[in-house]
Amino acid sequence: MNPHDPDPDPHPDRIQKLFEIYRDYVKHEDGLINFRVTWFVATQALVFAAYGLLAQEVFRTGSFGHGAGALPVLQADQPFRPTPWLAAVLVLCLLGALSAMTSTLSINAAYKAMQALSRRWQTIVLQGRTYDLLPALEGGGSLWAKRLGWVSGRMLPIVSFLVWCAIALAHLCFLPGQPPASAR
Repeated sequence: MNPHDPDPDPHPDRIQKLFEIYRDYVKHEDGLINFRVTWFVATQALVFAAYGLLAQEVFRTGSFGHGAGALPVLQADQPFRPTPWLAAVLVLCLLGALSAMTSTLSINAAYKAMQALSRRWQTIVLQGRTYDLLPALEGGGSLWAKRLGWVSGRMLPIVSFLVWCAIALAHLCFLPGQPPASAR
């Protein structure tokens, strides 16, 4: 018998046991996603809080301590000389962006594992058969439920990464950060 040929009459107990094994693995991957999203949110909260405290001081003192009339940090005719305040902001932006990027990669790895497991369940175990008493491994059989369930875990780190990039660009290109030439 060819191992790729479907089992002509699989025993229901065997299918039930295999379903439990596969479902436990999906639960494991779902737990990993939960842990990774939780750590991502905690890390982002910490870095955003630190940025908020730093930005409060930065804006209270008037644009990195240079007062009104300061020029944007990045200028074509000037060398890049970040102030300590700006360096601290840029380090926080880098930490936030790196946290978001690594979270995106690790969360997507767990989603890929779940998808591979579902494909394996469909092609190797079920082999085109359906069992009315067994739900799908993910989303309860609803493709939309499965896809919408992935939105927060996949989108939050990407949005956060873009926010940190925007904050860094704002501080480098648009917010005043160097004293005017007359004050130097």
